[in-house]
Amino acid sequence: MTVNVCHGLSPIFSWGRWRTVLYYPLLIFLGSTLWVGCAGLYGLTAQDDSPHTTLPKQPPLSSTSPTHDLPNSNKELVQSHMETFDAESIAQDEQPQHALQETEAPRSPIQQPLAQTSSENPENIVLNFDNAELHKVVKVLADVLEINYLIDPKVKGTVNLHIRGEIAKTDLLALFDDIMRINRAAIIKIGPIHHIVPMAATTNTKLPIVSHPYNTEGSTMRHSRVAVHLVPLRYIAPTEVAKVIKPFLSPGSHIATYDKSQLLLFTEFTNNVKTIRSLIELFDTNVFEQATVRLYPIRLAQVNDIAQELEKIFEAFELPTKSGVGIGVNLVPIPRTNILLVISTIQESFDLVEHWLEQLDKETGGTEIKTYIYHVKNGIAEELSEILSSIFAQQKSDDRPARTAALTTQPQSSRASGSQDELTGEVTIIPYATTNTLIIKANPRDFDVVQGILEELDIIPRQVLIEVMVAEVTLNENLEYGVAYSFLNKGNPTVPRLMGSATGTLSADVLKIDAGERVNLLAQLRAHADESSVHVLASPHLLVTNGKEASLEIGDEIAIRTAVSEGPGVDPGAAEATVRKDTGTILKITPIINSTGLVTMDLDLEKSNVAPPAVGSSDVSISKRQAVTSMVVQDGETILVGGLIDETEREAIVKVPGLGDIPYIGSLFQTTTLNKSRIELVLLITPHVIRDIPDASEATARFVAKVHAIRNLMTDRGY
Repeated sequence: MTVNVCHGLSPIFSWGRWRTVLYYPLLIFLGSTLWVGCAGLYGLTAQDDSPHTTLPKQPPLSSTSPTHDLPNSNKELVQSHMETFDAESIAQDEQPQHALQETEAPRSPIQQPLAQTSSENPENIVLNFDNAELHKVVKVLADVLEINYLIDPKVKGTVNLHIRGEIAKTDLLALFDDIMRINRAAIIKIGPIHHIVPMAATTNTKLPIVSHPYNTEGSTMRHSRVAVHLVPLRYIAPTEVAKVIKPFLSPGSHIATYDKSQLLLFTEFTNNVKTIRSLIELFDTNVFEQATVRLYPIRLAQVNDIAQELEKIFEAFELPTKSGVGIGVNLVPIPRTNILLVISTIQESFDLVEHWLEQLDKETGGTEIKTYIYHVKNGIAEELSEILSSIFAQQKSDDRPARTAALTTQPQSSRASGSQDELTGEVTIIPYATTNTLIIKANPRDFDVVQGILEELDIIPRQVLIEVMVAEVTLNENLEYGVAYSFLNKGNPTVPRLMGSATGTLSADVLKIDAGERVNLLAQLRAHADESSVHVLASPHLLVTNGKEASLEIGDEIAIRTAVSEGPGVDPGAAEATVRKDTGTILKITPIINSTGLVTMDLDLEKSNVAPPAVGSSDVSISKRQAVTSMVVQDGETILVGGLIDETEREAIVKVPGLGDIPYIGSLFQTTTLNKSRIELVLLITPHVIRDIPDASEATARFVAKVHAIRNLMTDRGY
């Protein structure tokens, strides 16, 4: 049989039609005569025992005229005469011995062959499709295979197919499925209708369920049927297998896992299942059948120390030690029995372990007391000595002299020596301040414990560079309630919200200013200089170690008489007792840095000055404004502390020059006025956390740049 598929319509009066009417009857007659002659010749040669070549069996001629190619046409034309499929022969072909077990889903018929035939004999077929629409190709193949179908409108695509020669209908059926798979579609037979749906929509379709046994060797399925495949796993988690096989599934396939039952489910064309199963069997293997486990008792050293040292040795050989069972070497220390458990699939690795155990399992000095010198790198020897003394203060003893002292702190996450956090003897630690060193008397094992703790404590301390500006602002009507209050009520964006209040003799407003807005606030303070007098008292930069106090004092130290002794026998020089009192601007800050960069600052701000003595008294009075507060600031943020307002009243005499000084009548030319002034003390604080040497270098560079900018500004102005 010959099936020619071409595109286009031939003209009505074409040579092909005349050739069919006149020429083909003569051709059929000659062919019949030739067939009879060949049959007679075949009968004669069949009786001969000599070697010969058997002519292939030809199909019977049909009264229907054979089809022919119509060049340059766009309409599919298929005229074929094919025998009916035999359903039983295909079903037996699809389920050989050791075939996959198919389990029917609820109310879902088991997928049947798309067509039926009674013969697997190949037929002569010609298929030519160039960029043909998928729907048209489906119609052509369905007509050839004599099947009923229903196609989803979402199924679209193009087909480029060129076949010429003999092909069996079973192979044509597989070709039909492959065309659908390439276009991300699937054929599912439900009753007498073959549903053609997108591969992504197969989860909403009644698919057959194929249950795979553990051993599927030799199982195959011939055609590209879509089914839900259920694969049980033994040794590996389904989620891990899903990661491996997902790239090898057909486009649009779905995959799911059920870890509780060790099941893997996926939708796939059956002709690709064999590849997927091979991948699964490659990974789902019993690694314990290949792995070897050995126990090594450690006699002299500690098993944890030996395990860590062996890991470093194997890392030098680029042999993994923590990659999982079956890969590399796994070292499992058992401290309770001081035994090392070794698991490996590489037999030569055990020889390497035994070789190094002979070298490493040795005494480290026993209980002999030795003297060690530890040079403190970043901390202070006295402080480290106090900390270590507190750690080892709960020294316990039993019937054995100087036995174990347990650490009171939680073991650190990393230790240089890797030893146990226990002492086996007495430890003496003596600080030597002159050279900032520690003298440690202990046995070698205990010294490893102490040294591990010291290396965790003796690190570079973090510091804080605090930028401070202290200013006095004389308030007028526009700033009646203070600088911070005025900015808040004017909707100033540079002072977003109130942070808290201070505790002290006077209340204070503490405001947070985001990084980068400090310059805007200073500019606004300068802008208010026309309305009020802004006097900057100090603008220092203080570098403070974490947890240490920094102080700033700008002012005078005055003497105050505290007691007067009079009477006979009293030395006049010793009759008065005085004390000295610091006055002016006094600032004390103690920063504490946490791991995230937040800075907690304890602040004590004081502004004091000597007030005029009361009338008729020689005692000195001190006018003081003070704020004590604690605040939390992010690295680089600015805090505004305000609200420390001092009110003073002063009398002023205004007189006419000359006339106001005339005795008795000068008062007629004078006027006495009472002047009230309100001065607010404002403090701006910006902390910068310095964690390491690069941060310190960057802070120094910024400070030097500011100094150069000031020098250039003074030079430009002629100073």
